[in-house]
Amino acid sequence: MQQNPSPRVPAGRRGQRRSAAVVVAVLAVMGLVMSSCGDDSADSDSSAPEAAAKEKETFAMVTPSAITDKSFSELGYTGLTTGADAVGAEVIYQENVEVPQAVEAFRNLASQEPVAVIGLGGQFQDAAEEVAPEFPDIQFVVINGNHAVDNVGYYSLAEGELAYLAGLVIAATKHPAKLGQVAGIEIAPIKAQGYGLEQGAKTQESGVEFTSIFTGDMNDIAKAKEATTTLFGQGAEVVYTSLNEAIAGAEQAAVESGNLLFNNQADKCEEVPGAYYGFTSSAVDLAVEQVVKGISDGSLQPGFADSNLTNPADATEIGLCSGPVPDDVQALVDSAKADLISGKVKITTP
Repeated sequence: MQQNPSPRVPAGRRGQRRSAAVVVAVLAVMGLVMSSCGDDSADSDSSAPEAAAKEKETFAMVTPSAITDKSFSELGYTGLTTGADAVGAEVIYQENVEVPQAVEAFRNLASQEPVAVIGLGGQFQDAAEEVAPEFPDIQFVVINGNHAVDNVGYYSLAEGELAYLAGLVIAATKHPAKLGQVAGIEIAPIKAQGYGLEQGAKTQESGVEFTSIFTGDMNDIAKAKEATTTLFGQGAEVVYTSLNEAIAGAEQAAVESGNLLFNNQADKCEEVPGAYYGFTSSAVDLAVEQVVKGISDGSLQPGFADSNLTNPADATEIGLCSGPVPDDVQALVDSAKADLISGKVKITTP
């Protein structure tokens, strides 16, 4: 468990950590010379009270990988610190937490009495719900969660919907015969990415074939490289990534083979030249930042449910490494996004 670390922070909306200082003003007490005329009612207590220093709030986070993973956890940690900076709060966190250790991690952080404990990933839903009743005065929030109850809320990253839009863009611009998804653990948000990607692509190329490979580990670089290489070998022209630290393995496979990935978290076109066809941004950093600010100002009460597909409306984005999405394709994206928000289009699952 760590406090106030100083890891490398990814480029983009980044803020320098600031230490908020509280200055306590002490008023001097002036001695009064009392007259000796026998007036017993004279008040000699002229001391002024000290200004009370407000105790800082603390926000805690559990991350599934290192906060320097160049992917999901790094973006989430960036949102945590940016939000904490904005409200003058402190942060504590526990990184590289796997599901079997999640209950202990949540309990350890909650015992330090933060105002909120944020679980970065839908795999932490059960742990949050188990620990939350022990700490009824603390808000628990699951990023990419799917169940709000009592003092447990969630903020969905709309992974399936964003992948739907990505599939639409890939099919409308590249017209692939085969698409793939390389993923870590089989949890609902990640499986929804695969369903959404295939459905979105088939709105433009009805015959496109789709294959997912789950390695069972979001952080195993070697397994991700092997799985991505397999997908490329099967003819996948673009592979959608659903990984944390293991993203490095997928990138190695793309660079070495000359094939292309589509990042599900952020624009990495310049960071790994030649590896990517494009990207979606689920804005996990903005989602966490909004959670911190909302809990601090009281606008997000216990048990809230929200989604970055609509709040804020411009949180998410889709881009191509070769340049802007063509206007005609962007019009398709805008129309499809409106249909997803309204419920006219839904991500269907087997």
